Amino acid sequence: MYFLRYIEKKPDLQGGTVRKRLPYCLLCAALLAAAVSAPAAEWNKLIGIGAAVPVNELKFNDITARLYGGAVNAVFLTVNPENRLALKTSLTTGLSATDDISKDDKMNLGAHISFGGGIGYALINQEKQTLTVCAMLNVDYITFRRSFEYSGSGEKADIDQKIKLLVLGTGADITYTRQCNESFGVYVTAACRGIPVGYSHRKLNYKYSGGRKDWEDDWYVLKGTFSIVPSLGIYWYFK
Repeated sequence: MYFLRYIEKKPDLQGGTVRKRLPYCLLCAALLAAAVSAPAAEWNKLIGIGAAVPVNELKFNDITARLYGGAVNAVFLTVNPENRLALKTSLTTGLSATDDISKDDKMNLGAHISFGGGIGYALINQEKQTLTVCAMLNVDYITFRRSFEYSGSGEKADIDQKIKLLVLGTGADITYTRQCNESFGVYVTAACRGIPVGYSHRKLNYKYSGGRKDWEDDWYVLKGTFSIVPSLGIYWYFK
């Protein structure tokens, strides 16, 4: 399935999306203002590293593209012990695979990097364990490159394919931490995102058997559905 041919090339500039997301933005701003004005206290902090399994689904009309991967996840989480406000940033980088974006429907392996940050609240904030829920904003950058032979039009051609995806995600992280000793512990995170918008750049270089060359260079607007990234790791705790 070669779904890039069906992606809309023009973004929807109507104000409906902005109005729908305005309450979410106001809530994040209010939480951030509360965090900045909170009484001075020793925030509990942790830095962790672990393994993650990113799963993305992008949908365009009746065509669905699924991307699966394996990655390394780094996280910074801090909680105010007085009002339980939490701040979080995360960085995930690794590999992504899909068979839905190539002209010959074969598997493509690419690189995936994701950075996110947000603010939330600690539902549980005990000495040995915490449970936080944070509203998050993520940016994902995924690249694929592959060379292959194709003869779909009857004329054989060697194709060099490059695809870049830039995706914006909004959603929530649920993070549970369990302290093993004074300095170290383990964490589990379930990260869920909706994908309101994204962009794709596709470049194809053709070299036909008769010596003729051709190319395609296109930008597309992507409208995806969701992203799920479970992760598990260890952390270092400090104040």
